[in-house]
Amino acid sequence: MDYIKQLEAFYSTLNYNSISTNALAVYSAVLHIAYLANRYDELSIANTRLLSICNLTTKQLQAARNELITKNYFAYKKGSNQNIAPKYTIIKLYENCNKENRATGRATTVVSKGATTRATGRATTGVH
Repeated sequence: MDYIKQLEAFYSTLNYNSISTNALAVYSAVLHIAYLANRYDELSIANTRLLSICNLTTKQLQAARNELITKNYFAYKKGSNQNIAPKYTIIKLYENCNKENRATGRATTVVSKGATTRATGRATTGVH
């Protein structure tokens, strides 16, 4: 995944698919951690790490994460227990956006192969 293209596509989608400031902080943190790890699929990130980076409460993190899942910015898989961190899969936003952007002035969300979303009902949960 191209980090810069993903960021550009993400900010382009905010013009018509706005999110809360908490969701913006969580998405930015998850994307940056994925970039540093060079892993965008099934990336394990402990809730405590996101809480400290974003300076959020647990409820705020859950609400922001649910918002991002609902709006198809990433997929989420809850950890199986306290010792297993949740997994995030970032959905590629920039693929096929150039043609769509020229035609409509909007970015298109494209789910990368193997990603799971709320729309498919696979591997995502709304309550954590």
